[in-house]
Amino acid sequence: MEVFMIRIQVPGGTTKDLDRDNSGVVKGAIESKIRCLRFALARSEKVITAFEEKYHFPSSDLARGKAVEDLESHDDYQEWIGEIHVRGRILAELDTLEHVAYERS
Repeated sequence: MEVFMIRIQVPGGTTKDLDRDNSGVVKGAIESKIRCLRFALARSEKVITAFEEKYHFPSSDLARGKAVEDLESHDDYQEWIGEIHVRGRILAELDTLEHVAYERS
């Protein structure tokens, strides 16, 4: 996975001033989004773990295309695969936001 560095430039002041003026709003919003994503990731992991325990099958194998022979319903399979994709998107967004660098121009 490629990692991209995002730099946010805030005019004037120093990096230390980020928490003391309106530019701290941007940092606070990103930190809030990170907290929400971590909560969503925990929920997603819980759902995935429940499927793994129910079917005694690792999600890593399911994501690679291996079949679960004893799925009780097509809906479980769809929900499980969907949750694996959701987890992937959450992890990608978290990775991006956690690598944001704050700078003063």
